[in-house]
Amino acid sequence: MQLGKTTRVLLRAALAFCLAAGISSRAQSNIQVAESAVSLLDALKAALEKSANIQLEQAQLISDRGALRIASGQFDRIYKANLSHSYTNTPVTPLQQLQTQGAGVVNSFQVANLSSFEVGAQQLLRNGISIGPVLGIHRQTDNIVDIRGVSTSNLSFQVTVPLLRGRGREVVTAGERAARLNADATMYQLNQTIAQQLTAAASAYWNVVAARLDLTIARGSEDRGLNFASMVQTLIDADRVPRVEINNVSANVSQRTAERIAAEAGLYNARQQLALAIGASTSDITTFPVATDEMPNWVSTGIPEVTPQLMESFVDRAVHRRSDLLAANEHYKSSEALAPAARNQLRPQVDMSFALGYQGLLEGRNYLRTFAAPFNHVGGPTATAGLQYSFPPSRNAAAGAVAQAEAQVRQARVEMNDLSRTVASQVASAMISVASAVTRVRTTREAVAAARRALDGENEKFRLGRNVLIDLLTVEDRLTTALHMENTAHLDYALAVVTLRYATGTIVDPAAAVHTIDQTLFTTPSFEWEQ
Repeated sequence: MQLGKTTRVLLRAALAFCLAAGISSRAQSNIQVAESAVSLLDALKAALEKSANIQLEQAQLISDRGALRIASGQFDRIYKANLSHSYTNTPVTPLQQLQTQGAGVVNSFQVANLSSFEVGAQQLLRNGISIGPVLGIHRQTDNIVDIRGVSTSNLSFQVTVPLLRGRGREVVTAGERAARLNADATMYQLNQTIAQQLTAAASAYWNVVAARLDLTIARGSEDRGLNFASMVQTLIDADRVPRVEINNVSANVSQRTAERIAAEAGLYNARQQLALAIGASTSDITTFPVATDEMPNWVSTGIPEVTPQLMESFVDRAVHRRSDLLAANEHYKSSEALAPAARNQLRPQVDMSFALGYQGLLEGRNYLRTFAAPFNHVGGPTATAGLQYSFPPSRNAAAGAVAQAEAQVRQARVEMNDLSRTVASQVASAMISVASAVTRVRTTREAVAAARRALDGENEKFRLGRNVLIDLLTVEDRLTTALHMENTAHLDYALAVVTLRYATGTIVDPAAAVHTIDQTLFTTPSFEWEQ
């Protein structure tokens, strides 16, 4: 049964409208953004320079180095000076007045002036002994006894030796050594953060490249759908296929257009994530980066080999190169350094001190002569010795500090061991991911080639009327799926390469203070696989 002329015209108009709608949706876009071309090397450099996490870790490193200087400050030489003057007006007793009458002086009040000047230095040695010289000069005058004024001096060298608490380099320098180890750990953690940010930037970059390829695949699928629609229209005009096939064609074009629109949105989102990863500022965040590099390929003819021996080699190198593991080890050493000092606080405080020096004397009215006292009328050597003891019987504070210090040692050890296990697992998984991705890339490429041949065959059969439209669309969908699978496998390989580099600690030198970026680190696997 043939359709009427009016029906045929309406069907043709409907198909033309569908095709025009598809072409219009492809040509028009309501999204316009600012763009900038970015290579992989550009993205990595930007991440290194602008990453907020890296800047925060750099600030933490400065802070920890400041803490080290504070801890070392207890061993700085300290210079001290003191100058004072006192004036007293003291009434004297009648007996004292009678005693002074013989000297021809009658005073009801004793007016005295006392000037004191003291200067010295003190330094705590790293074995706990404190040493330093002290010079004291005093001048006294009054209206009864020392009318002309008398100046005395005392020069001595003082030493304080701890006998129990606070004795020994291991105890005294514990805080300084712990602070230095913490600063070293922060340096390692900074480099680990740099590796993390570079890994994130490279991964975001490859996601943009993959999203761009997904959009290319979606556009190709949409183009093939439009071509199918045109071909079906021609065959309908020639009465070689049923006119109801226009419904399949219309639905197919609409679906592919929707997939292309979704791919466009996915690309915009991926580009925005890349802008965040490379540290774009608030004013630049709305400029969408355009990735210019292509994803890396496995260049060797064979599939990367994964053996227990090779995996063990990769893990061993990662253990010695991963900055976070090195940082955890430094934190463990830091907690160990503090433990002996905490246990030392349980002991009584017994300090022995002694001083050796001499005294001088000088009389005269000239005030400036006071400073000559250390060099006049010098007496024999003077010596003093003392013993100081203190001990809290309950020792609650010291016992609590010991418990905390020992707990921190155990905690640091557990964290370090757990991180070591995690690193080993990451390396093993990354190696398997690389090998698996290479295999899948090659397999999906073969699938794409086979799907293209199958589609060419179905196209020819459809023109000859040997199959139906649904068969053609099914085979074409298989090609689109194969292309997406190939792109996904290629992306998985690129991400696996970056992950393996990060897992094995080969992105940055863990001990370096300044870094240069080698782009090949993010495009080729590491170690033996490079050979």
